[in-house]
Amino acid sequence: MNLFGNYLKEFLEKKGYKLEYAADEIGVSFGLLGHYINGRRSPSYKFLEKFFKAFNINQLEQKRIMELVEIDKMPEELKKIRVSKEKQQAIPNGKSLTEDDFIEMPVKAKASAGNGYINFEDTLYTRLIRRGNFCQDCYLIEVAGNSMEPLIQDGSLVIVDPHQTEYIANKIYVVKVGEETFVKRILIKEEAQVMILKSINTDYDDVYIAGKELENVKLLGRAIKFIYEGNL
Repeated sequence: MNLFGNYLKEFLEKKGYKLEYAADEIGVSFGLLGHYINGRRSPSYKFLEKFFKAFNINQLEQKRIMELVEIDKMPEELKKIRVSKEKQQAIPNGKSLTEDDFIEMPVKAKASAGNGYINFEDTLYTRLIRRGNFCQDCYLIEVAGNSMEPLIQDGSLVIVDPHQTEYIANKIYVVKVGEETFVKRILIKEEAQVMILKSINTDYDDVYIAGKELENVKLLGRAIKFIYEGNL
C-alpha cells in the first residue's frame, strides 16, 4: 500500500466513514476510492481538490497530503532517496545516484484542463527531479487536461525557464494575456501583427491576439523540458 493509500484508509477509519459514504461525499465511485486506498492508482489533482473540499481539510494538512502523493508518484530509486535519505541508490543500468544528483523544484502553477489557463501560487508543492542543464530560477507547472496532448500528457510536469523570454517560432511558453495566463505553443505573424496561441490537441481552437491587445501580452518563460510519470 502506498503512503496516500495508508493515509486515506486511516482517515476514513478515524472518522468512522464507510467507503460508500466517503465516495458519495467526494463525488467519485467507491470502486475508484478503493483503488486509491489499495495503491492501484494515484489520485489526480482534481480528486484531491474534491477530497479537501468535501471534508474541510485545512491548508497545513493539504500540504502534507500533497507531499505523500508526490512521494508515491516517484520511481522507486527516487522514493528511497527521499524517504530514507540514503546517500546512494543503485538503478537498473548499474549507475549509482546520490542525493546530489537531484534537486527539489517548486511547482508554482497548475494548468487547468481544456483552455490552458493556469493559476500561479508561490509554491503549490515541491518535486524531486534529476539535475539538468537549467537555471536555479526554473520552476514546474503541473499539467491537467489534454489540450497539449499528445506532446504533453495529462499529469506531466513542465520545467519553465523564466529567463528564456525571447520569441522562437512554435516553441511552448507560459504567456500572460491581460489577467489570464496560458501554456501554449506560440506563433507570431509579424506582417499581420498577430500572435497565435496554439493547442497541440486539434480539438481546441487557436487563440488569436492582434492590434492593441498585443500590448497586454508578456512571455513569462519558455517550457524547456517535459517530465512524464515514472520517467524523471
